[in-house]
Amino acid sequence: GWSTYSWKFNAANSPYLNSFAIGDWAVVKDKWKHVSVEYYSEKKDAEKLKRSFGKTPQMMEFMSNYLRYPYPFKKYAQVATADFIYGGMEHTTCTTQTDWALQDEIANKETPSRPNILAIHELTHQWFGDLITVDDWSHLWLHEGFATYFEHAWTEHERGNDEYDYVRYIDIIEYFDEDKNHYRRPIVTNLYQDHGDIADAGHAYNKSGLGIGLLRDVLGDEGFRDSLAHFIQHNAYRTVQTDDLIYSIREATGKNLTQFFDQWVYGTGYPELKVSVHYDSKKKMVNVRAIQTARMDEKSLWNFPVTIAVTQPNGKE
Repeated sequence: GWSTYSWKFNAANSPYLNSFAIGDWAVVKDKWKHVSVEYYSEKKDAEKLKRSFGKTPQMMEFMSNYLRYPYPFKKYAQVATADFIYGGMEHTTCTTQTDWALQDEIANKETPSRPNILAIHELTHQWFGDLITVDDWSHLWLHEGFATYFEHAWTEHERGNDEYDYVRYIDIIEYFDEDKNHYRRPIVTNLYQDHGDIADAGHAYNKSGLGIGLLRDVLGDEGFRDSLAHFIQHNAYRTVQTDDLIYSIREATGKNLTQFFDQWVYGTGYPELKVSVHYDSKKKMVNVRAIQTARMDEKSLWNFPVTIAVTQPNGKE
């Protein structure tokens, strides 16, 4: 009564990304181009699979186009399992998901984007985490920051710019809470007792994802995507550190963003400003005075671009 399954994977792969999911599964088979796409769950949840994971091929298309690097493996599966200790885990070619991601019809009407956020997050890791893996946990933000950023980018793609701004706003509030009420740390640090300590929501996920969005603003859309494409193409199936991303940006765009990374990644905190505005009705002039109340350190002020919008009584800027 025994069955033997043989599994072969020819590419370099970190051991923590291996997974074996064994059970009496319900399975839904899908496809993206030549890639086999599969969804698994306990049989009692079979009807929820397509509803919850059915946009995966669209996400694979979106990610492949955005990164200019097609999904890199021969198959992709998502296994929704009970009692999983995380939301999801990006095992190479076979993401493990919590079965909480599976939605019935009522939940799907109320929160249709909920399973999509988890799905795009874990799918992003097939590039940032699996195809490219950090060589030590201090650079974990290169996994979780990009996975969080692409939650935002998928939301922008599917639901528009206002929703993109809103999900970033939520992440900002959560980061501010961790920074103010718990601790403040650099994004890249080797001061931790356990690797789980550095996988914190506020810094490794939220601040890192927001920082990547800011990097996009600094580079512009094309420069940003050129940089990501260079980073992936030159580091596929290798381990990386943060400096590899800095190098790729310089190679792709000619821009040296060492100061940006010193501030946002190797530094701590964020700019804090005291702003006053005065309108001189005689001169028809707006005077804006902005004073930094927080420094990166004792010597350095934050250096960052600021856009000021002046709105007239008729609502025009």
